[in-house]
Amino acid sequence: MSEGSTLTVAHILFSLVLVVSGSQETLRDAVRKNGSTGALVLIEYAPLELSDLAKGAHLIIRGRIVGEKPRLSKDEQSVVTDVTVQVLDVFRAGKAVLVPGSNLIVVKPGGTIILEGHEASTSEPDFPPFQLGEEYFLFLADRVGGLQVNGGGQGAFRVEGAEVRQASTAHAAWQEKNGRVDVAAFLAQLTDSIQLRK
Repeated sequence: MSEGSTLTVAHILFSLVLVVSGSQETLRDAVRKNGSTGALVLIEYAPLELSDLAKGAHLIIRGRIVGEKPRLSKDEQSVVTDVTVQVLDVFRAGKAVLVPGSNLIVVKPGGTIILEGHEASTSEPDFPPFQLGEEYFLFLADRVGGLQVNGGGQGAFRVEGAEVRQASTAHAAWQEKNGRVDVAAFLAQLTDSIQLRK
């Protein structure tokens, strides 16, 4: 988790909302007690500029979402999804050896699995699920548990035709200033932000 972020988890059991921040109850426990269970993961991030995202990113790529596999997190508190991203362009590789066409696994909060015969799901409201087949610019940080998007939805930018839009809505400092921009303008901003943080 990045600096300045806090994590609160709330289990939504049908119409009942049970806040379990600091609780030891796992999704497995909740499913055993209540059947199908949903968890809402709220992660608060400070608003991040493109240069802040670049500073905290070990890898910066443009990639296509080609697969996803939801699973229970190691602590069984939530569902996470291992997202397979096909690398299209590399803007910063850190220590990794990346070439276009290679695949990365990015761990993203959220997803749905069958657990103990019931549906268990987790969602992060400010970071909607990736769309299979779609392209994104991703600012990735190598953290315990694998590669994650730096700044949550702030560090994911979906390519929609000739335009780029930030995935985050609530913490979208870049989006508030820029709205949607064409890919060329975004690439110019990205290049400037990387140069600023070298």
